[in-house]
Amino acid sequence: MTNSLKIGFLLSLLIAFFSLQSFTTSSSEEKIIEKARAAVAAADANDWETYAKSAQKCARRNINLEEAQEWIAKSIAIRKTSKNLEIQGDVFKAQGKYEEAVKSYLESMELVRNSNIFEDVTTLQKKIAFAQAKR
Repeated sequence: MTNSLKIGFLLSLLIAFFSLQSFTTSSSEEKIIEKARAAVAAADANDWETYAKSAQKCARRNINLEEAQEWIAKSIAIRKTSKNLEIQGDVFKAQGKYEEAVKSYLESMELVRNSNIFEDVTTLQKKIAFAQAKR
């Protein structure tokens, strides 16, 4: 086998491998989206946590962000908490809307400060710093 044939064969293998990887990723992302949609469809009318968790799954993977935005808005409409405001910030951050992300994170921080429950806000502070740097 000549060198050019060997190189062509290796390139073909690499292309096939990376094509398979992107297909696998796409398939797993679709499964995540399907499960999130199913959870939301089965959620009770006042189940703010299911909407928030479904939005969070999408934001973490940077997928299905428009629907994730709808879910987190519904979660907040049901019950505004520091957790769903933080997730709203995560969705905004994933969308590249850093100004809105900072606002959501700061509102989340304010709710934590006004509550009687101690909560570690280190991660939230890091998210604020990151989003502020990106604005």
